Amino acid sequence: IAPGINAVIDGIVTRHELYGAKSTNRYALRINGYKRGFGGLEQEVKAYPLDSQGVAGWAELGGSKLGTSRADTLLPQADPTKAADRELALEGVIRQLRSDGIKILYVIGGDGSMRAAHAIHRRARGIAVVGIPKTMDNDILWVWQSFGFMSAVERAREAVLNLHTEVESNPRLGIVQLFGSDSGFVASHAAYSAVCDLVLIPEEPWSIDEIWEHMAERLFTRWRDEQLPYGLIVMAETALPRDARQHIDSPVVNLSPKEKKAVDEFLNNDGRVLGQTPDALRSAGLKMVSRLLQERI
Repeated sequence: IAPGINAVIDGIVTRHELYGAKSTNRYALRINGYKRGFGGLEQEVKAYPLDSQGVAGWAELGGSKLGTSRADTLLPQADPTKAADRELALEGVIRQLRSDGIKILYVIGGDGSMRAAHAIHRRARGIAVVGIPKTMDNDILWVWQSFGFMSAVERAREAVLNLHTEVESNPRLGIVQLFGSDSGFVASHAAYSAVCDLVLIPEEPWSIDEIWEHMAERLFTRWRDEQLPYGLIVMAETALPRDARQHIDSPVVNLSPKEKKAVDEFLNNDGRVLGQTPDALRSAGLKMVSRLLQERI
């Protein structure tokens, strides 16, 4: 889980102390960490002092010794009525940073954390904001490969290979849904290094008809070659079919009101996720693909 965060914290603290020891300016060096990240800042949790002795050994540990939280309240809101709440939340965070005398703010995180960091940068004059992309989704613009991504791909590849053995030995059609927010990097990399029949990613949406035709051809080919027909699909968590709107009210798919709302909001936002991917959106996409394929089979 989250390899590298503690190593980054250790590196920042150690480097600042080395720089401070050689500096001839009159300012004293103070390094603060905020428990639960933006969550701690929003709730005005007292800053946690950091020094090289305190972070010794952190670099070898997974996870985050400071803890993490989502920055959803600081992000651009799809609902215009929540825009004022976002501005209040941003003002509160900046007020806390100024109260603590912060001159440089390091933000480690993914797409949401970088958006929040950018918003603070635009509003908080006098505070340098440094974004350190950490996301298994690999969805930060201009970053070729974020740390955490290859670890996610390796674990996902292992799961795909294991399920392939299962569906081939005990013939059936399997579907693996992987993380990735609104990007297909984890799904595509994990699938290309493993064995599967189809990869569904949000950047290249397929219709249900196209998915069915492709999988039917794969199943028939195996049957024709005197194999028991089996198949494996890997899909990213927001890889909804491009004709998803046609299937929202399908009795076969049988989406809950919460799932219908999540799909509708996702499509109205041009297939983008603001903040955390809703569980209802994940389950809706999986239901659409699996239940419509099952009916056709």
